[in-house]
Amino acid sequence: MLLGAPMNRTASIPAFLALVALGCGGSTGALNGDGGTEGGGGGVTADQAAGDAAHAYCQRAEACAPAYVSIGFGDVDTCEQRLKQELLPVFGANGSSSTPGQTESCAQAIPQMTCADLLARKNPTPCQTMPGMLPDGAACGADSQCHGTRCRVAPDALCGTCTEPAPAGAACGVDADCQPGMTCLDGSCTQYGNEGAACSATQPCRPDLGCVGGACGAPSPTGTACKATAECDLMHGYACHPVSMTCQPFTFAPGNGTCGLVNNSLVLCSGPGSLCKGAQAPSYQGTCVPFAMDGAGCDADAGPLCEVGAVCSGGTCQVPNPASCH
Repeated sequence: MLLGAPMNRTASIPAFLALVALGCGGSTGALNGDGGTEGGGGGVTADQAAGDAAHAYCQRAEACAPAYVSIGFGDVDTCEQRLKQELLPVFGANGSSSTPGQTESCAQAIPQMTCADLLARKNPTPCQTMPGMLPDGAACGADSQCHGTRCRVAPDALCGTCTEPAPAGAACGVDADCQPGMTCLDGSCTQYGNEGAACSATQPCRPDLGCVGGACGAPSPTGTACKATAECDLMHGYACHPVSMTCQPFTFAPGNGTCGLVNNSLVLCSGPGSLCKGAQAPSYQGTCVPFAMDGAGCDADAGPLCEVGAVCSGGTCQVPNPASCH
């Protein structure tokens, strides 16, 4: 399982949220009539396991990076609803190693994860994707279907191709294409820098750290002079103000609200798929374009974007179903 971004989501939100494919791996079991599994279900229904895992992840994400829960989902309740919706079809997908029992074990392990591990996609054993039954090159919709443990999907596609997580320097589309502890930077898998490591625009720090004075460490406090947002505590809602050049808190506007520089304050758009459109010089003010609901029209470039967990495919927001990938 990858604690990181919903299936098929682009890198428009941070990877730890943009790739929350909570398909915890385990022994393959056929779904039985009551929503559990035969062999490996542990008596836990699919609905309960998916709900528990989504709840555990979203609560931990809110504790570690509340600003990005707001950016990616709008609120914790929406986070839980969308992630549960993504998890349920993974259990019945062709060749999937995911079972409700293993997913429930993962749900129990998530609250003990450190923020550093959560944000860098370094998962505890119960949350690691177990090999599926499909070989490299096979059609897939979830990592747990693949023997190589990675289903790589194009941003506008509903299904992808089985492969393996890529090493440092390899090509990638989103963070989850890379091995744990890495991010997809400019199309290439790049290792996060730990505390004390050298950092730059091309060598990022671990998401819970700041790049201050060329070294990874604690993010700069609010009011501290900065040259880039990487110095500030972005996970908790601070960015480098483009006018004062100090770390300042940012707030959120809903759909159709004003975003950008508003009364000299930084305002981002809240909620899945929200897009701040038109925030260019000289005013640096724009309007939050609300996300499109499932089944509605979308535009991946100009907006509206799709709600998290859905894909803008053929101009329509569609929710992927791994069971349909053949």
